[in-house]
Formats: sequence, C-alpha cells, structure tokens
Amino acid sequence: MKLQRIEIENFASYYAKSDPIYLDTDPKKPLIIFIGGTGFGKTSLFDAINWALYGEEYESDLLKVKERSIVDYLNETALSEAANDDVRLNMSVTLYFEHDGDNGLKEYYIKQSLLLQPKKDKEGSISAQIVDRNHNLKEITPQGDHETIPYTRTFLDEILPNNVKSYFLFDGDRIHNLAKPGNSQEVQDAIYRVVDLEIVRIACEHLQETAIWYGKRAAKSAKGELGEVENAYSQELKFQNDLKTKIGDIKKERQAIKDQIELIDAKLKDLPETKTLQERKNQLNKELNQNRENQKVLKNQMREEASKAFLGLANVPLKELRDLLKEKRAKGEIPKHIRETFFQDLFDQEECICGTEFVAKEGNPVYDTLMIRLASEKNRSAEEDQLIDLYHVLNNAESIISNSREELTIKEDGVIELEKEEKSLVYQIQEIDAELGELPIEDVTILMSDRKKRKDRDDELIAELSTKQEERINSEKKLKELDDERKALGKKQEEAGAQHLRSELAKQAGDVLNTLYDDFAEKSRKTVEDLTIEEFKQFVISSSGYQVALSKDYSLEVLDSNGNRALQRLSMGQSQCLSLAFITAISRVSRKNPPLVIDMPFSRLDHSVHAAVSQRLPNLADQTILFLIPEVEWNKTTQPNLSKYAKHVYEMYFDETMRQTTITEVK
Repeated sequence: MKLQRIEIENFASYYAKSDPIYLDTDPKKPLIIFIGGTGFGKTSLFDAINWALYGEEYESDLLKVKERSIVDYLNETALSEAANDDVRLNMSVTLYFEHDGDNGLKEYYIKQSLLLQPKKDKEGSISAQIVDRNHNLKEITPQGDHETIPYTRTFLDEILPNNVKSYFLFDGDRIHNLAKPGNSQEVQDAIYRVVDLEIVRIACEHLQETAIWYGKRAAKSAKGELGEVENAYSQELKFQNDLKTKIGDIKKERQAIKDQIELIDAKLKDLPETKTLQERKNQLNKELNQNRENQKVLKNQMREEASKAFLGLANVPLKELRDLLKEKRAKGEIPKHIRETFFQDLFDQEECICGTEFVAKEGNPVYDTLMIRLASEKNRSAEEDQLIDLYHVLNNAESIISNSREELTIKEDGVIELEKEEKSLVYQIQEIDAELGELPIEDVTILMSDRKKRKDRDDELIAELSTKQEERINSEKKLKELDDERKALGKKQEEAGAQHLRSELAKQAGDVLNTLYDDFAEKSRKTVEDLTIEEFKQFVISSSGYQVALSKDYSLEVLDSNGNRALQRLSMGQSQCLSLAFITAISRVSRKNPPLVIDMPFSRLDHSVHAAVSQRLPNLADQTILFLIPEVEWNKTTQPNLSKYAKHVYEMYFDETMRQTTITEVK
C-alpha cells in the first residue's frame, strides 16, 4: 500500500475544502516531510489519515486515548459561519492510495464524511450534532471509472489491519514509552498481531469447541456402557480445555505482575535514597538465579550417580557370584570346551585324532559325528563366553559403585553448600526489602508495599499454576484411558463411533495446531529480536558495549558486557532508539509493506542520536511520512540527511486570528 494524496474539508484547523496534498514517493525518494510548529496542524493531519482509513473504529480510539469526539475536530470558523447562516455543513477527509494485491496494482480512494447541524445554546456557545455519515471506498479503473467497493474490514485488513495500525501510524510518545520497563504485554501483542497469530489462536479454539461438540453428539447417540464412557470423555475434554484457558490466564496475570514490579523497581532506582540498596539487590538476585541453576545441574548429576550407587544394595550377591566364577576359571571349568579351530583342522586333514581317515562330506559317519560334536561345542562356547564377560563386568561393578558413592557424596555436599548460600541470599534480599520499606519517604514505603503485594500474588499464582499443570497431565492420562475404552466399545455402535472419530480428529488437529502455534510464536519472537538488534546497531553507533535481547517473556532488554541489565542506564536517546528499532523490526516482519506515518519522531530524542536516526529513516519503508517541528526536529543535523530523500517537503503555517492552517510545498 502507498498513499497518493489527501483532501481535507473543515477538519480541525483545515478550513473549507483544501487543495490536494500530494503524498506520492518513488524508490529513490521515499520520504514526505511536513514541517510545522506546535499547534500548526501536524497532529490533525496525522489524525485525518487515521480517520480516513478506519472511520468509526478510529473515533473509538480517539475517545479512549485522547477523550475527544470526532465532532471536536470540526473547524471552528466553518461551524460559526454555518450557525450564523443556519445551514448544515460537511466535514470530510478523502485519502487516495494504491495497493498491489492479488489482482495486481490498483488505485483506490476512501472517504469519511459527516453531515453536521450547528446548535447554539442560551449562552451563545456553538456545538454540532451529527445528522448523517458516509464512508465510501472506490476503485479507479484503468478506464477512469469509479466503482464502489463494499467498505468492509476484509478489504482494510488486507491493506493495513486495524489491529496493527499503531505500529505503522505512530507518534513520538510511542517511541518514548515502548522501551520502558513493564511493556512486555504490548511488545508481545505487537508481534502476535503483525504475524497474524491471532488467527491461528482462534482456529485452535474453534477446533477444541468442535471436538467437544462432536463428543456430545457421540454421547447422545451412544447406548449403555458406551454412553457413559462418551459422557465421561466429553466432560473430561471440556475440563481439560478449561484448564488450558486457566493456565493461559494465570501466565498472563503473572506477566502483568512482572511488568508492574519492573515499573516499581524502575521508580525505586530513580530515588537517590534507594539507588545503592536497589543495585545491591539486583546483584543478589543475579547471584540467587545462578545459585539455583547450579543446584539444578548438581541435582541432575546426583540422579545419574544415584542410579549407579544403588547397585551397592546387591554388593554381597554380586561378590559371591564373582568369586564363584573366579573359582571355576581357576579349576579350568571355564573355558573347558574344544574350540572351533580344532575341528576345522580335523576337517582340513580329513583324519581323526584316533588316526581314522574320513571324507569331509555329509553322509560320512565320522564326519557327521564330528559335526554333531562341533554344534554342541558352539553352544557351550557362547554360554561360557558370556560367563567370562559377566566375570569382567562384575569385576568393574565394585569400582563403579565405589566411585559413584564418592561422587554422590561430593555432589550432595555441594548441594548442601548451595542451599545454605541460597538461604543467605534470600535473607539478604529480604533485609534489603525491609530496609527499603522502612525508609522515611512516603513514596518508597508505598512502592515497597505495593511491590510486596504483587510479589505475594505472584507466589500464589505460581502455586496455582503448578496445581493446574498437574491436573492437566492427569487429565491427559484419563482422556487417553477413556479414549481407548470408547474406541473399543464404539466398534459395536456405528453412529456413536462415527461421531467419536470426528471428535478425536478435531482434538488431534487442535493439538497439532497448538504445537505449531507455539513454535511459530517463538520463531516470530526470535526473528523480531534479530531484526531489533540489527536496527539498534544502526540507530546507536555506541551500541557495541551493549547486548540487546527480546526475552522469551517479551521484555525488551539491554545487557552490559558483564551480562547485567542495563536498560535503566541507557540515555533517553538510546532507550528511545531501542523502541524505534523494535517498531522498525515489526514493520519489516509485516508482509503488508505498509507506509510508515510518524508524528514527531525526534521530539523526545537526544540530539546525540539525531544523525544516526535521520540517516536510517529513509531506509525503513517504501514510503515514510514524517511530521517534524522546525529547529527541534528539522535542524542542521537532520535536514541534510532527510531532504535528499524527500519527494515532497511541506511547510505548515497557522493563522492565530483565523485559527486556520495552510500548507505550502517548498520542494
């Protein structure tokens, strides 16, 4: 999708019907730049583009985020004139664009229009009421005809889905806030929406519901014992699906709590009185995590050694057997059989040890007798070889058991020491928490109290999650048993068996899709992580000392050379560049190839990163529209980097008296 031009009528500070504002770009010049001071109409034009595309859905966003009604955007002068003349007036935005879809490149325009009735109250204040609204979507054919297309979400989702628009049409505040602690849920939502994982999740839920539905039908058509089993299976399947939902809800709540704790820790760290304590606590937490990892490793090793040391319980019979075999070897009883080579020599010479000559062929009495003896000796040979091997194994067993016991003792001592260290670390962290909570600053006390409540709730959720996961495992086992039973009984009842088969197929398909969902989610996270790292390095030249990561719980993280979290130590500019790197990664992952529309991208960025960001912006998308503040964002650093890639540069002027914006193209 690429925007071509926009026409505005009586929207915000744009009076009457404006001349077309051209937004076309080409591969060498992918930028459109609007330059205007605060209040000059930049954000209004940004809102106009959003409203044109999303209509009433964007109106809901305005009400929720900005607490503004779309009627509030009606131009003041136009409203006053219409009220004086007692006439209705229009407010509209028309956006022209092209889209390269499945049927090739086509041109379209979309128009949002309101018909409004002015109203005056007793005090003389003027307001407006919506009388009618229209939204039109039309295709411009090669012959020049304007054909109406149904204004549906299906079409809009193809060009720019509503659930990801905030990652392609965004403002400086989003850049400022995204990399702050506590935004993991928003980061996860962005990835899931852009790669359409929501569709897969809905499909999983539908298959689960289908499996239950067919299970109920199987239960209704079944008779006798099979009916009881089908009912039990159906109830167990529903219970298991409810468990999955509950487990998912618990994980989401835990993530929300984690985000909230991160926000509290960030606030605490900013307070001078807590800085030293908080840094010490962070170090202790790092040591505690490492300690617990070390314990896991040692305990796994202990399990391996214990399985060997356990053989010590059989030491006495093992020793008796080894001594018996040793005694038989000393007496020559093992081995005492005649080897195959001896018989082969007799066959080659065709002469028995008694001097009797014979022909080495079947039918010869001497040859046949020797062959019978050879077969007997072969069987004895294999048995006696096994006894010899057993003797050597028994010889080694005592050494293995002894070594394993020693290793087990050493590792057990190691675990005991680590457990002592763990208790000490936990105690030190609790002491710091207590000290932070007792600081004579009301804010710290409130924050620490809030943090403790959230941590306590998280502990409750961990216990509940463990219980639910155990219930899920048990439910899987029970389902398997019931399924085996219903299969056996279902063979005798054709209708119930058919419904059962459909239920089972739906469940299996849902399970497979769930696995694919998890795998695809992880691959998507890793892809976005790699692209975020790549973009961050281009935005921040001094990033070599930091390692950027998008953790498995979807937190944007920055680690220093020692592996410590360093997000809070980044400058504001570096932190915002991390957000911008993530947004850019999201844009690259999307297959919609959308335009990027960014309102005030530099407004909160340190001037130290203006050069790197302005050099990178022209390469982010095929079309990027920027709204910039003169001097602050359009300055001697950014202007040379951006202007050479700009197809159009517009300056915006605002008449304070008339309360109107005019736009002039300067390039």
